[in-house]
Amino acid sequence: MRKIKCELCVQRDLLKEGSRFVCQTCGAAYSADQLRRQFDLADQAEIYAEAKQAYRAKRFKQARQLYLALAEEGDQQAAFYASLSSS
Repeated sequence: MRKIKCELCVQRDLLKEGSRFVCQTCGAAYSADQLRRQFDLADQAEIYAEAKQAYRAKRFKQARQLYLALAEEGDQQAAFYASLSSS
């Protein structure tokens, strides 16, 4: 399971206090939406890396599927690579 981390001090010591998550090291506070976006960006980076690896290995069908998943979120660059993978 991936752990959340503070964007300021990069520590993984966040505790829920009320409706916010507070870093016990530096005191930075995050909403649940902010932490969810952090996970989404990390997931997106992992998908890009996997798609790039598939493309370089000439597994174009797999690369296209991964790029299409990113393009569904409105990523124009991923849409370009999805069309490139289908060529």
